[in-house]
Amino acid sequence: MIVTYATFFCAETISSVAEFIKLTYAGRPFKPEHVYFDSNCILQQFIDWAGDLFFHDINLSVDAFHFRTKHKESDMFCQEYCNPASFPKLKAPDGKWYFNSSIAEQMNIWLANYNLMCWEMRADRHNFFLDEMIMRQNRKILTKLAKGDQAPGV
Repeated sequence: MIVTYATFFCAETISSVAEFIKLTYAGRPFKPEHVYFDSNCILQQFIDWAGDLFFHDINLSVDAFHFRTKHKESDMFCQEYCNPASFPKLKAPDGKWYFNSSIAEQMNIWLANYNLMCWEMRADRHNFFLDEMIMRQNRKILTKLAKGDQAPGV
């Protein structure tokens, strides 16, 4: 399920990702216990440097795919603080991951199918189109999950 999204114009900077996460949960009675992001090593260092208390109770790990393929074993900070295997709550007793940590990348691939349609849209139409496509995709996922007695409480 896509709960929220943002378009980062020009670049997906670490500070804009931190702000996006904060805005997503601002004013809500809850925050996630864990956030996956392919550059969480850098995000964690940025948060530590900025002294941002919003994140004090949120665990940040790199998604399993990026951790395996893009992060160096010699990066001790990443290994110690952002290794998804360091968070036992993320794995079931059988050792399988509870969550698909690469879902954001998979959704980006799904959304790329609409690039040609969106190419010349104004920002307001582009956002409306994405909202509609995401709502349809979410309905499809909820229906599929409900048929398998796995409906999430969203």
